[in-house]
Amino acid sequence: MARSLYQKYLSGESISVCNVDLSKEGITILVDKIIKEKRTLIEWNDVGVKYYTTHFTIYSKANTADINHGYYYLTDWNAGILHILMKWAIKD
Repeated sequence: MARSLYQKYLSGESISVCNVDLSKEGITILVDKIIKEKRTLIEWNDVGVKYYTTHFTIYSKANTADINHGYYYLTDWNAGILHILMKWAIKD
């Protein structure tokens, strides 16, 4: 599944996994705000990812405190697929 999605991404298509959109411009994540969630684009040169045993976090390097979202392997559907896609996309 991850390879199929990544091939689409490499061919220029936008893909979506775990409510995260990956495109050539960057990634769009849901950021929790006090009243509601907001979709926020992070350009690839600003994308940061921290990997932990039970989860990983995607964040903006320029504004880590305000622009971030965690994805948990046990509770977020396809978080493992997103983890792999993020590693491949950042590597490229």
